[in-house]
Amino acid sequence: MTTSKSLKIIFVIWLISTAFATYAATPNSGSLEILATSEKHCSPVDDNKTIEFYTFLPICVFFLPTVVILVMYALIFVVVHKRQKMLRNGELGQTCNDRNQRRAFLQDLKTIRMLLVVVGVFILCWGPYFICPFYYPNSADSHNRSLSYWYLFYAGLTLVKTLPLFNSLCNPIIYACLDQTYRGAFKNLFQRMRCRPSSTRQPLRNGIELPPLRTR
Repeated sequence: MTTSKSLKIIFVIWLISTAFATYAATPNSGSLEILATSEKHCSPVDDNKTIEFYTFLPICVFFLPTVVILVMYALIFVVVHKRQKMLRNGELGQTCNDRNQRRAFLQDLKTIRMLLVVVGVFILCWGPYFICPFYYPNSADSHNRSLSYWYLFYAGLTLVKTLPLFNSLCNPIIYACLDQTYRGAFKNLFQRMRCRPSSTRQPLRNGIELPPLRTR
């Protein structure tokens, strides 16, 4: 894929995301979070519009992209499996060029495995967050629920809202563990932070620096 085509795809994705986010930020979208902070908070809530919004949101934002990603990775897995079979059978040859191709293929295989782990952690962390909207607008009346139910409900809700933040924490750890380049960069960064020499110059209040003191 060329750079221009990649930029066009990124632009289209951001354009669609911006349009959807703009509509979701309006009180007429059916978002309960937006209604709670708008002037229409005291007006009756359209349950049908709320159900439509909280059904449309997870399908378009999470489930549909996840299916596309899984299908693409399944196709990649088929190609990689064929290449691995050729590699085991020695069908790639033993010339210098073929050895370079084998080395590049093994490096690409490590990258694919790392991306699979990243996608898997993303699904585990964001899946509950987008599954819950199906439950809220379609659940039965819960006014007669017991107190223990509400304790479990809010504990689960806190966990569901925390998992997406945990996903951002996991990504650097995954990169550092599964990619040698990232691991070397992290080690270099930590070594620089730990071994940073203290400054021997003494700045004055007006911003002028004094030379280091000489001791006998």
